Amino acid sequence: METYQSCGREYGPVEEDGFHLAVYIEKIVPIRPLLNGLSEAFADPLTDIGADLMDIDPNDINGAYYEKCAEHLQDVMRNEQRENETAQQKALEKYSELDTPFYLHSGISKDAFDYIEFYILFLAILCVAIAVPTFAGEYQTGGDSILRTTEYGRKQLAITKMLAAFTLCVYTNL
Repeated sequence: METYQSCGREYGPVEEDGFHLAVYIEKIVPIRPLLNGLSEAFADPLTDIGADLMDIDPNDINGAYYEKCAEHLQDVMRNEQRENETAQQKALEKYSELDTPFYLHSGISKDAFDYIEFYILFLAILCVAIAVPTFAGEYQTGGDSILRTTEYGRKQLAITKMLAAFTLCVYTNL
């Protein structure tokens, strides 16, 4: 919060178009998900409109963040589930079961990048499987010996077949 507010005081409103992009990327982007949570936790209890981050006192965050989250949940449930008191109670019970402190996860599996090598290998095998019939057909029938004796049979035919196989591989992998 202190980082966000100091950037806002030094460079102007963070959310406007004129804010320095390099500063935004360096200082604001890494903490952006946390800031969204703060705006929600300190929202107006009657309207559920998120608080302006420049108005939140950083000292309020240190000791009262989780209590503010519980209060905000209670306010939201009261505003959206007026007639359903059991839903309000159930939501508060579920919230009390959560472990604190909260941890921020990016939403990407930690091992997602481990599969990149597998995908590359799979695509390579797929491309080979697409390209093999392009070259194997003439060798099976014996037509390759005739094609190599023609005027354009050596280099140009091989280049054309490779381009055709490459085009099929690219088209298939899109």
